[in-house]
Amino acid sequence: MGEGACTEEADLSPITHRADTSRGCCDANHKGVAVRTLANPALQAAMDLAVLTGLRLGDLIGLRWADWKEDGLHVKTGRYLLFARSQALVETLDHAKK
Repeated sequence: MGEGACTEEADLSPITHRADTSRGCCDANHKGVAVRTLANPALQAAMDLAVLTGLRLGDLIGLRWADWKEDGLHVKTGRYLLFARSQALVETLDHAKK
């Protein structure tokens, strides 16, 4: 594995809950969920990838399907990163293909 490779699997799954708007105004955490709920599938996948990987917008935009390999997601930012294949990452990328 390359220098700076991520070896811990993320314990996050794609966000699937909706904001509780019964209180009228949403707090900051609920606004993010509400935005995701209204987003198209590509933006939802990007938001989930941002949560799973911590990548910045520019790095997310630069991702290519060729970066997704048998052992995980390979990303070159200022240095080489490997996000190990996890169930959450597989589900997020499967969602992105739809």
